[in-house]
Parts: sequence; C-alpha cells; structure tokens
Amino acid sequence: MLRVCHEQQFLTREHVRAFFPENSSGREARRRVGELERAGLLRRIPCPVQEGTFLVRTTAQGRAFAVNEGSPHIRPISTLAAATLLHDALVTSVRLRLRHLWSARFIPERAMKEGDYPTIPDGVFVFASGKAVALEVENSDKGVSRFRRLAARWNDVAAIDAILYVTRDEELKTKLQYYLKGASTTKPLGVLAWPALRVGRPKVWTLRGEFPWLDRREF
Repeated sequence: MLRVCHEQQFLTREHVRAFFPENSSGREARRRVGELERAGLLRRIPCPVQEGTFLVRTTAQGRAFAVNEGSPHIRPISTLAAATLLHDALVTSVRLRLRHLWSARFIPERAMKEGDYPTIPDGVFVFASGKAVALEVENSDKGVSRFRRLAARWNDVAAIDAILYVTRDEELKTKLQYYLKGASTTKPLGVLAWPALRVGRPKVWTLRGEFPWLDRREF
C-alpha cells in the first residue's frame, strides 16, 4: 500500500478497500489506513472533488519506507490538481487490477526518464522477457485527430512493444476503436473498458480482432 501510494501520489478509500487486500470491507480499509497513520507513514487529506471523503498520501517517513522497499525516488506533488484527480485515480485502479492478472513490473509515470521514454504514458508494464506494454488510461474524448496523432507517436519509441488503452466506459471504448482504425501505427494497440476489466478478464480489442491479452505472461 505504501509503495503504490508513494508511486501514484495518493490513494482513495475505494483503492484501499478494493485492493489491499482485494475486495476487503470498508471497516478493514479504515483499520489499515488508521494503523499506518498512527505509525506516521500515511496522512489523510480532504478529497478536492468529493466533499466528505478523503484521500491518503504518504508522509516523508512513508516515502522513505517505500523507497527502502524498492520504490523509485519520486518527488511528491505538493498539491493534487482537482482537474486531473479522477484520471489519476483511474490510472491507479487500472494498475492495481492488472497487477492481479499480469506478472510484470510496473513503472509509474513520474518515475520515467525522458531519455528512455520520450513519449510518457500513464505507466509501463515490463515483463520478464524485457517486453514492455505502455498503459494509457482515457477518461475523456480527445477527438479523432488528436487520438490518431498520439497513437502514431509510439512508432518511434523503441522501449515500448505494445500499447494498452483503458477507457472509462464502453461508450468511449467504441469511439476509440473507431479512431484507432485510421491511425498510422506499426505497433500492437489494444483497447479495454474499465467496467469490464474491473470485474473480469475480458478479451482486448485490437486492429486484428479480439485477443486474450490479459491471459498472457509474456509479450
């Protein structure tokens, strides 16, 4: 929990309940957060987009603990931006869900170096083979021209072998599938909707049909 909180900058109460451990009760989530708060490793802050609820963030001591356990050194954001909070929360949810399906190391966005990843995705899953899948979480419709332009950028990123897009809902997934059909891309692109991923192991839509990407141990 501390490592993910440090790497993703914050966790919501739902993250804790759903993933630490998976599908735990609200009471257990509150107990675990309270235990880490009393140890000086986590702190609660008001959620800027949902009144009456809170987010949890690591303290300086919590960040030091996470780094000691293998997390990268990441400079904390002083103030979380309300404009990107829902997107960032969804990235964390997707990361945590895929952790249960893929045996791969995750590199968070803020740990990437521009020299290795001139195009910075929301995260990268690196498999034992060395193959890497970029994660792009889409929470809004950027329009056909922009999506196709962004997809084409991956052609020149040698560190990435495939790109997985996860959309906020099925409607955006359908739009993205249409947009990507006209993209000038040379790398495998996959699209999933978060509601389906959240509860199961759906097949991934690609330009060549639907495939069980989530069942793969290597790429």
